[in-house]
Amino acid sequence: MYGLSNKSENLTAPNQSQGRIERRFLSGIFFLYAALVFYGSIMPFDFSINSDLILANFQRVWTFWPLSNVSHTSTIDLISNFALYLPLGLLAALRWKVGYGEIDAVTYLNAFAWGAAVSLAVEITQLMSPLRVSGVQDFTMNVLGTMAGATFGTFFVDHLYQRLKTVIMQWWTDQPVRLVAATLMLLLAGDALFPFVPTLDVSMVLNNVKGGIWNVSEGLAQHPTSYWVIREGSIYALLTILLGYAMGKRNTPNWTSAVIVSIAFAAALELGKSCVAYMGHSVNVANPLIAAIGSIAGVGIGYMTRDSISEKNAICFGIFAMVVYLGYLSWGDMNFNTAAATQDGNLPSGAEWLPLYHYGMSGRGEKVLLFIRTIVLSGALGYMLRVLGRLNRRHIGILRIAVTTGILGVILEGGQYWIPGRHPTTTDVFCFILGGVLGSILAGLTVTKNSGEVAQP
Repeated sequence: MYGLSNKSENLTAPNQSQGRIERRFLSGIFFLYAALVFYGSIMPFDFSINSDLILANFQRVWTFWPLSNVSHTSTIDLISNFALYLPLGLLAALRWKVGYGEIDAVTYLNAFAWGAAVSLAVEITQLMSPLRVSGVQDFTMNVLGTMAGATFGTFFVDHLYQRLKTVIMQWWTDQPVRLVAATLMLLLAGDALFPFVPTLDVSMVLNNVKGGIWNVSEGLAQHPTSYWVIREGSIYALLTILLGYAMGKRNTPNWTSAVIVSIAFAAALELGKSCVAYMGHSVNVANPLIAAIGSIAGVGIGYMTRDSISEKNAICFGIFAMVVYLGYLSWGDMNFNTAAATQDGNLPSGAEWLPLYHYGMSGRGEKVLLFIRTIVLSGALGYMLRVLGRLNRRHIGILRIAVTTGILGVILEGGQYWIPGRHPTTTDVFCFILGGVLGSILAGLTVTKNSGEVAQP
């Protein structure tokens, strides 16, 4: 009896510990996102405790849609409000349903209440700002976004979350390089298909195809050489190397499948641009061509180093390539000019030094994409650093990764001071740190394959 009891406790302890860490992770992500939404919505913190201002703003709240035909903002901004609060409702639902095992009704009500509370807090706080406009239409769209996210999180996404978590944990214990390859493919898809507004209008698709650039020379002329070498050729070479190890067995890469998938993926993304309802998206035949050349080069590099490169070396190469890619995104052609340092407006001033200022004051789609891209790229870097530590049997903690990605962000943003047309911001440094921390935490939320113990973040 005693032996059976001890055995049962030993089996359940890892699961209990894993569940506790998962609850903390989901809670942390939810509250972090809620804090960022609130923080960005009340910038630039120009509050005034003026009763006349507050009363005037309060009276103006009820003069907007849906209580009237008047709107204080554009349709795009209203859609942005909806999209901003959709993840909040989704994360809230996942927190209560997956983290705490609540029933659907309780999960949905909790998610709705939290989203409405955050939105109400934002609107009330904005009453004290002369630059912000508080209105019932903002609150309405915020709540609708929360409800949509809560619906997905309560009734659909939780099942997908459990499946995705199982796959991630399996990949982590077997081949963590798969996660790196999948992350890189998601980033490439995000860059190519933004703003993710598909169209089913056949005539629009055909016009996008006809309006594309099908001449290789003309297509190459659209970007400088550095773009083709780094953002297309080198990135797809890296993707092919990662796919080779991800699709093969331990230290036995499958280069044939890797190059086929890489080239097909590049071609699919390019053709997918024709299905995006956005004038800035046009097919350029040079993109998949250079991607194919890079993929083949990746196979050559991988084949020549097949006896000396290991999974650990592949991760090291991935870290190096990610740093180079981040450097290119920040510095472009590296046309440094010391005279640019004396130009007015090249450095932030006043409230512009606040993290997320540019996103909070101009939350356009391209700003959101840059925000997500920086966090995901630095997150992938933090993840790979954690993977490298595991392969080296060394513990690389969250603080060390946060400092590393933060220093990298300071260097890359600081370098923009000497580049005309580029403006360093503390926001991007903040995103580097945040992404590195999130990537490190994600890497720590795994179960060790043999011991069954939960890896601590």
